[in-house]
Amino acid sequence: MNYKLLHVFMIVTILVLNTSSSPAVHANSVLEDLKFIYTVELQIGGNITNLGKEPIQINETDLLVYNYPFNTSSQEVLYASLYYNGVQIPFKIERNEEGYSLIPNITINDVLDFNETASSMVLFRVRINVTKRIEEIRNLSFSNAGTWDKIPDTLKDLSNVTSLWNYTNPLIKLLYKYILRNSSRTPLHYLASTLNWINSYVKYNTRIPPRHPWEVILRRKGDCDDQSNLIITLLRAAGIPSYLETGMVYVSKSFYSKTTTADGFFTYEFISGGAHGWLAAYIPPWGFVRVDLTFASGVPGNLQSMLRHIKKAAYYSISFPTILMSEIKKEDYVEQGIKFIEEIKEEKIRYEIFIKIKIVSKEVYS
Repeated sequence: MNYKLLHVFMIVTILVLNTSSSPAVHANSVLEDLKFIYTVELQIGGNITNLGKEPIQINETDLLVYNYPFNTSSQEVLYASLYYNGVQIPFKIERNEEGYSLIPNITINDVLDFNETASSMVLFRVRINVTKRIEEIRNLSFSNAGTWDKIPDTLKDLSNVTSLWNYTNPLIKLLYKYILRNSSRTPLHYLASTLNWINSYVKYNTRIPPRHPWEVILRRKGDCDDQSNLIITLLRAAGIPSYLETGMVYVSKSFYSKTTTADGFFTYEFISGGAHGWLAAYIPPWGFVRVDLTFASGVPGNLQSMLRHIKKAAYYSISFPTILMSEIKKEDYVEQGIKFIEEIKEEKIRYEIFIKIKIVSKEVYS
């Protein structure tokens, strides 16, 4: 089994918040003259238990493989540590297609026999400059939107068809033509129209494994990344570079959720926050903007209100500090998620996972 543990969190999101009318979320505009910098502590970990007849080699599982947060102009990793069965162990960072992976720097030859359990945990401290992120979308409006010819040719790879974002699917093609016919003035207008369709016809609903974009159209259901993947597919069909980003969002001290699925073989627990997925789309002249299908909602039929999905995204929020963990630009992680669930059920490996997030410090200054 060669599947990063953290990716499982990215295919499930339980941050079902009606934040569109929350005063805290709208504080971005009210407190725009202030600057906000957070230091956030993130713990990810859990256990795997062998309930099958065959022994399991620890180094053949994903127990000790984690995504490593990005270092960007608005985010810096201050500290990281890795633990195996309660003991701190050395690690190394490797680059991959979606970002960076944290893996052990030693070989672990342990074997799990029937009913034996092994545990791991990673701890990060990350500094997030929310103000820098907000500055990236200053003056976001239809009147300031750039035209289609302002999309750089160098980003064409991010509008290619993939097995996940397959805009040759008949359902996708029909919806794409419908949206483009009604709103093709600028890339921002087209994005707003795709969001309007989602707001009008798709209900928030989580599922393990996740849905493909055509399923979201057919079932009219999907969670944050299900809906984001449909938007990405429709944007790529129109030639707008886009991809999926995933991360961890702090919600509140009291936020808690625990869910068991996959016939009891997968349990995830979110403490004070959880995993989240959103999309990045190239919208001239702002460049890549983050679009969030969960932390804000528009009014169906009102294109102006669809810009809330950008302005009130968790990524830009001063109330919900968000750690960027990975960028998914090519891989079909939905298919990987389906295979992951099938594997753990077939091999009888029980996963019990947790995410815990807390704010260590908050700097606010003018």
